[in-house]
Amino acid sequence: MASFYPFTDPQKVRPEDVKEMPIAEEYDYDMSSARFRRDGSGHVYKVYGNPAIKIKLWKLFMSERYRWVVFPWSYGHELETLIGKAYTQGYINSEAERYTREAIERALGDYIEGLSDIKIDFDDGLLTISFVAKTIYGTLEVPGMPIGRW
Repeated sequence: MASFYPFTDPQKVRPEDVKEMPIAEEYDYDMSSARFRRDGSGHVYKVYGNPAIKIKLWKLFMSERYRWVVFPWSYGHELETLIGKAYTQGYINSEAERYTREAIERALGDYIEGLSDIKIDFDDGLLTISFVAKTIYGTLEVPGMPIGRW
């Protein structure tokens, strides 16, 4: 059997070959004012774990895929393609969920193990998504993240 599946032989993987994931870190960011948070002396500071994942998710959904040359083509979302089109609500919901899952898997798949309770709200040209992410650090609720053209 190992001859058919040469990469699945458990004897070929040594414990020292397995690399640990780095702890998720980001500079603390206030998403409502779009500014870095500062400590008492005016310096920006980093957060780790789920707060960092939440900031990474916010940045991911503020970046349209294929639009910004500073990002690789695998980074960002494609949700803006749903805005302004005459699609049915069912189609928008299913495609928005698929685009959300794909974007997170491409960018943060090592940190996020699963998504649940995905809710899509499309009102007056603004697409808003909410979901619960199961991360390697625990559960993270992401309420009402707006997606729109800037």
